[in-house]
Amino acid sequence: MTLGPTTILVYPYPMVLIAVLAMGWQRPPADSVLKSAVSRLQKLKSLSMKVMHHADFMADTKDSTDTIAWLAPRKFEIVSNKDSIPKLSCDGKKLTTYIPQVTPISEGLNMEFGRTKSWESRGGIVLSILMRGPLVDQWLHPDKVIKTTFEYGKTLHWHDAEVSEIIETMSVRGSVVKISYYLSANHEHFVGTEVSAGPESSWTQFSDWVENPPLRATLGSIGSHER
Repeated sequence: MTLGPTTILVYPYPMVLIAVLAMGWQRPPADSVLKSAVSRLQKLKSLSMKVMHHADFMADTKDSTDTIAWLAPRKFEIVSNKDSIPKLSCDGKKLTTYIPQVTPISEGLNMEFGRTKSWESRGGIVLSILMRGPLVDQWLHPDKVIKTTFEYGKTLHWHDAEVSEIIETMSVRGSVVKISYYLSANHEHFVGTEVSAGPESSWTQFSDWVENPPLRATLGSIGSHER
């Protein structure tokens, strides 16, 4: 069959347009995607979720699940599915630990240099983002002496969830720590994190998100978690 001029003009055009669009489209930098997810979280007024810990560096939370309720700006309650792990609550100023048959123990919420408080280990990167805690600064804004890179990973499915992976590599004095951030496919939610340092690794998974639920104003007050 002989191709006429009209045929030549009509058929190649869509293919050329597709090729031009493909060449012009690029994914945004991995670190900017993380920053957008953080910014979105920090605009919430309240949040409830579950946090599953597996092989965490903190032995007491290993293979456990925490249920967390958070109310802006700094109130929360954390309850584990294991009776051996204390309940935690915060009224915005004081962190209170509940141990069975022991008077509740309260302390200031402000961080002490070189010390990670239990609520950050229990709530992971999500609660640290909501509370603007030191963990999110240590991970996303490390000291300048630490060489840090962000790049997209290859993982598309993680623990039965469709994800987009972003890998942060932190290097200092020959030591390397890698953190994988697993975001939802639309980059809006944190699905989980996985940390590896040498032979050790651990992961934390976030699920059952409810954004801006109607939480009581007394959330985090001593004894209120029992009501």
